[in-house]
Amino acid sequence: MVFLESTSYCDFCPLEEAVKEGKINRASKKNEFTVFYNDISKKNNVDLLILTDSVELDSDNKKLIAYLKKLGVNNFAIAPAVGCRTFNYIFPNPIYSTYAACKCLNINAINPKVILTMGKALFHFTKSSVFDSWREFNEIVFNQTWFLPSFNSKYKIRIYPTAFIHDILKFDSFENLHFRTQIKNIKRYIENYEPIEIIKPIKKIVTDFKSFVEENKNKKYITLDTETNSLNCFIDGFKVGCITLTFDGITGYYIPIEIIDKQLLENFLSDKFLIWANGKYDSKSLDRIGIKNIKVDEDITVLFHLLNTERSSNSIKFLSWLIGFGGYEKELESYISKNKIQSYLDIPEKILTEYAITDVIVTFRLWQYAKKYLIPNQSNTYKLYQEIVIPVIPVLKKMEQEGILIDKEYLEKYHNELIKKKTILEEDIYILAGKRFNIGSNDDLAKVLESLKLKDYGRTKKGLYRTGVELLQKWEKDGYEIAEKLLKYRAVSKLDNTFVGTENNPITEDNFLCSYDDEDIKDSSQGLTKYIMSDNRIHGTIMPALTKSWRAKSYDPNLQNFLKHGVEGKAFRQIFIAPKDFLICEADYSGFQLRIVAMDAKEEKMIDIFLNHSGDIHSLTALNIFHKTMILEDFLKVKGIEPYKTDRYKSKTINFSLIFGKIIYSFRSVIEQEWSIQEIEDYILENNIELLKDNRGVSDIILTVADYIWHKYFETYPGLLPYMERCRNISKQNGYIESSFFKGGVRHLPELLSIGKDLSKERQKHYNNLFNIAVNTTIQTFEAIIVYKALVKIFNTIKENKLKSRLIATVHDSIVLYIHKSEIKQMYNIIKTNMETFEYEIPIVCEIEMGAIWGFGEEVNESNIQEFSKRYV
Repeated sequence: MVFLESTSYCDFCPLEEAVKEGKINRASKKNEFTVFYNDISKKNNVDLLILTDSVELDSDNKKLIAYLKKLGVNNFAIAPAVGCRTFNYIFPNPIYSTYAACKCLNINAINPKVILTMGKALFHFTKSSVFDSWREFNEIVFNQTWFLPSFNSKYKIRIYPTAFIHDILKFDSFENLHFRTQIKNIKRYIENYEPIEIIKPIKKIVTDFKSFVEENKNKKYITLDTETNSLNCFIDGFKVGCITLTFDGITGYYIPIEIIDKQLLENFLSDKFLIWANGKYDSKSLDRIGIKNIKVDEDITVLFHLLNTERSSNSIKFLSWLIGFGGYEKELESYISKNKIQSYLDIPEKILTEYAITDVIVTFRLWQYAKKYLIPNQSNTYKLYQEIVIPVIPVLKKMEQEGILIDKEYLEKYHNELIKKKTILEEDIYILAGKRFNIGSNDDLAKVLESLKLKDYGRTKKGLYRTGVELLQKWEKDGYEIAEKLLKYRAVSKLDNTFVGTENNPITEDNFLCSYDDEDIKDSSQGLTKYIMSDNRIHGTIMPALTKSWRAKSYDPNLQNFLKHGVEGKAFRQIFIAPKDFLICEADYSGFQLRIVAMDAKEEKMIDIFLNHSGDIHSLTALNIFHKTMILEDFLKVKGIEPYKTDRYKSKTINFSLIFGKIIYSFRSVIEQEWSIQEIEDYILENNIELLKDNRGVSDIILTVADYIWHKYFETYPGLLPYMERCRNISKQNGYIESSFFKGGVRHLPELLSIGKDLSKERQKHYNNLFNIAVNTTIQTFEAIIVYKALVKIFNTIKENKLKSRLIATVHDSIVLYIHKSEIKQMYNIIKTNMETFEYEIPIVCEIEMGAIWGFGEEVNESNIQEFSKRYV
């Protein structure tokens, strides 16, 4: 044991300040700080230093020491990350500040080769909560999960984060598996140990652009970045202030935009390999100021996401910690905060230069890091990224530049209609409540509902009725009219506030500061009106493969969210219109996910339906669930009339619930939401089903129907359960799931490697969700990659034939275009050819609609395309 002397740094510790103010009680004496050395003879030459959250060698620490020895770790020291202990480990907020401030431990005196942190001890090195927890380092299958402190830090040591001690010592857990994996990585690293050197950047400002180009014309690899006055390059007054670049990740160059010869820059970059972080944005920005045809050969944002789909962020600021540059942006962000800067171009050049050059150097070094540590272990993923994802980037860029035309007159009219609907609903609710109250206040609403004696379905910590959507839906089914009105009121309010919006908050240079990372993808939470530019179009962002299942990510605005509005969907879609002489075309893959499942599962009945019965899986499901005495041919003849139409609609919900692996209890909630009590009771009688009881021993009619349909469904399609089980077993064995059709299409699920026998209900539910994700991913990855391929093929065909039509959006498995009226038939053939010419066991087919308004088009096919196109000639 070694006791270190107290230090004067404690006077600046947030914990010490909180103790003095009486906010926190200390549980140990001030500065009583213990370091345990496993081998005291190597006191100044330790291989591994472990930083814990605990200041004392209590029972957990002793177990940890024994466990380390069992794992073959012989030369280590254990020390707490914070020198003082408090009752119940309560630290002042923000919690990371205490870990960041504590200087009781002299790591240089211990001189370790590597450090392992437990729980929040990693904050000792990050000095911030940039990593919310050790779980940012979950990906243990392909990568060693470590980070390096900033290059300005005196420590140039690998930091391996792990969980808290008590979680690690739960031997049947992911935390324990993660810890053991980290120890293996550490032992391997120590065996081949070499001191780490982080080369500091060299920063230069270019004053003679022509000479700079001439001197570097033979360089092959370049990382570039731009600094602009907005993340939206379509605003009026958009500006690019500078370009920064590096050829080697050591020397970085800052080039003011005013000295750049635009044509010379285009020519200079044309034969180079261009590495970016979110290169589509920078390419669009340069395009906006007249620097054209700038390509993206490598995109670090997308690459790092695909190499680790578990990581919560792939911003350069976040990833910089992997290579020792963590926190490089702090001076810039501090200046912005203190001076309320509205644009990066208002930042003093000295501060901006330091930040902007470091940005490109970090990006280049991350590319080198990926090539050395990540890509060798995931070469198939990298190959798929190069062949599928990179080629679709210029297509998405052109789609964003084209934008989607908005009918502003209709939008305003629709906004006013929603206000009227909301006002009428408010008055109805007040009448039913017997008084006026704040409908937006959950507390006020809860008191009103309780006073009306609605059934008690659960209360908040305050003792008030819970008022969430699920509870309102239950009350609606109970026949309470006020619940029905409240649900409609909330739906209308959300549609107006979140999706339609008003003109009070448009995007301008002043309110759209480049303040978040280019790669920090966020769902839109404000109305569409905010995103309408002066050309009356919205120019959203679509990032390829930035979801965990490789689907595209849409934001600012998120069209994938904006087009889901239930009964109001049709009305909302009238906002999107075609320009003069054009039609809006939506080409949607028909039954795509069901086709993928059928092929992947080799489900014979499903395959037969697609090959021989027009692919109407929903009708076959309806037949077997609701109309067992009919034959399929007869059902197909009447599927458009009641009650068969409703039963087919219900079967659609059943299909998409169960192919994604819902277990009976989660499927129960689907039945509860979609069916009325009368329908449930009638179904039980018609099928003579014996009632099931819930875990309280009470008969449950909803569970009864869910259980019956669940089993009937998998009897209908006997190949599905073995397929799902196969997906689950593969992901459990490997810690990831990979597309059956595209090698390298991986989603990382490392937690599935650690499933034990005795799990709590909560953990079992968590793992069941991960298993469902595994099934879901195999479907969605295939879907996404086929869409990317089709986009590229359609785009290239339009370009080669110099057509006027153009792509404008993609939403899940559909592709949206503006079709010039003179090219209707030609574009129909191009779309069909390029979306359907994929050779699989089951044909992949698309359905095409064209019209003046998105969602109000007419279906066009081989039988009517000739006549349809003649109308517009």
